[in-house]
Amino acid sequence: MYTKIQETVSAIVARHPEPPVVGLILGSGLGSYAETFQDRTVMPFDTLPHFPRSTVAGHVGNLVLGKAEGIPAAALQGRVHFYEGTRSKK
Repeated sequence: MYTKIQETVSAIVARHPEPPVVGLILGSGLGSYAETFQDRTVMPFDTLPHFPRSTVAGHVGNLVLGKAEGIPAAALQGRVHFYEGTRSKK
């Protein structure tokens, strides 16, 4: 498990090296807030190794990193719900 987490972290850091200070889970109707991030990097869940995929309609399924109001932030546009299980294609 630790190795898989490290692989996911490495894939994220390779694309956006600045660590976030705050994290947000943007549920239904809130996903567009991540579009306001400055210097943003958008990573679809299915491009991240070992990252679960959301199967709920309307959940975009992106990890967005950038700056929210000047603060380094990470946001999940959509999320995986408990009832979806933990599906991983990679």
